[in-house]
Amino acid sequence: MTLSASTSKSIDDGAGYIKNRGFDDKYYKDLIVEYLRQYKYASKKDIRNLLWDKLLNALSDNQKENKMRNLLISMEKAGLIDTDSPNQQKSKWMLK
Repeated sequence: MTLSASTSKSIDDGAGYIKNRGFDDKYYKDLIVEYLRQYKYASKKDIRNLLWDKLLNALSDNQKENKMRNLLISMEKAGLIDTDSPNQQKSKWMLK
């Protein structure tokens, strides 16, 4: 369960609120871009290893997978990244 900022403030759990609210999409996208700048390519497994423990703990594994997929699709549609193959199981992400 996640608390609102005002509820957290009233019960003196501001740190808990900040920890549990997660990061915004820009943070995750910046991590992916930095990874790709340094290593040139990233498999789905690489992206998973990069982001998994940074995603909100309140999310189920399925929700975390969806979040990562949505981030990558958003970045691809924005023209930031692309894959090296149409085969999603074997393709790797790279900066455009």
